[in-house]
Amino acid sequence: MLKRLIVFCFFIFTFFSTYAEDSSDYFLAVSTYKDGFYDVAEMSLHDYLKDAEDKKKILFANYLLYKINFKKKNFDEALKYIELIENTKDERINFKDVKADKLLILATKDCKVAKRYLDKNFFNETLAAYLKSNCSVDKDISKESLKLRLPNDMRLLLAVKLKDYPDEVVKQFSKLNVKKIANKYKKSFAVYFYKNKKYDYFWKIYNLYKDSDLVNLALERVWNLKRYDSFVKSFEINRKKFRVNSVNYCRAYEAYRKLGKSADCNLLDKCFKKKDGAYYKAKLSCYQTNNDKEGFVKTFSITFNKYRNVACEFGVYGYEIGKVGINDLQKCDNRYDIAEQLIADEKGEAVLKLMSVDNSDKGKYYKVLAYLLLEDTNSAEKVFNSIKDEKIKKELLKLLQ
Repeated sequence: MLKRLIVFCFFIFTFFSTYAEDSSDYFLAVSTYKDGFYDVAEMSLHDYLKDAEDKKKILFANYLLYKINFKKKNFDEALKYIELIENTKDERINFKDVKADKLLILATKDCKVAKRYLDKNFFNETLAAYLKSNCSVDKDISKESLKLRLPNDMRLLLAVKLKDYPDEVVKQFSKLNVKKIANKYKKSFAVYFYKNKKYDYFWKIYNLYKDSDLVNLALERVWNLKRYDSFVKSFEINRKKFRVNSVNYCRAYEAYRKLGKSADCNLLDKCFKKKDGAYYKAKLSCYQTNNDKEGFVKTFSITFNKYRNVACEFGVYGYEIGKVGINDLQKCDNRYDIAEQLIADEKGEAVLKLMSVDNSDKGKYYKVLAYLLLEDTNSAEKVFNSIKDEKIKKELLKLLQ
């Protein structure tokens, strides 16, 4: 009896000593892993696995080795352990996260392989991992993702990566809570939709957020639709709050004119980037159209000194309102055009003054017409006879027939 008891005790002692020795490395590994001592944990796990027999502990040991190597970015080693555990079951392990990490590793090696793996394991975690990679997103991924309930930021990233597929971006965007998107993304999508002619979605964002750039795009769109009244209303509201660009200032000026309304000539100050001849011509034309004598005179004086030929185009109007003298018009290269206008307005005396310094046959041509307007046939005949150019004489005779 005593011998049997001794043998039994020896057996029990040997069993528990072996078990304790076998498990000590495992428990040490788990403990040090939790405390962040990954090198110690890794060595203990390798020691444990040399003689391990407990399947559950072996599974979890392989899981920890994958996690350690993944944290250390030893991806080839991590992948080896993932493939040992990914098709097993253990309530302690989130296998969706495991597959997401595997996809991340595959994506660093070969996007085609990563895409095939995603197709077979398509859920939020793996899709999120795929989107973090540099792999491209196609229509198939977009289609499958629409079946998932994705968080707003993930859906947003998906839409961004689908930029080469405008129709797919629209589908993703339609599932977003636009109000919760950061303003910088609202703007990016608004510009994207505008450039891709998805105007309904542009306006959807515009109604929630606008800045100077989006205001200018909105004005451009309304202008292109030829809705000039709406353009003017929007322009007047938004130019007080935002930086409207020069192009839209030019459009505003034109819109007023197309609507038959008096345009503010000061709009042209922001329409033209350079104060060149074209600018002064537009300003003078505006003042003439508005019959703004004060504005016209001030601008004419500046223009005459800088761009005389431009100012001279408005010489007749300036003369008619009594703000520009004939002496100034005599210096104009287009004085014959001015003479034509004065003749049409039956201002014979003005023509004679204008041509008083011009003794050319062309100048005499207009003098003849001016004298005839004044019914001074003797003077007209005298000047006519002094013309040497036969073509000019024939032209005059033709007019007088």
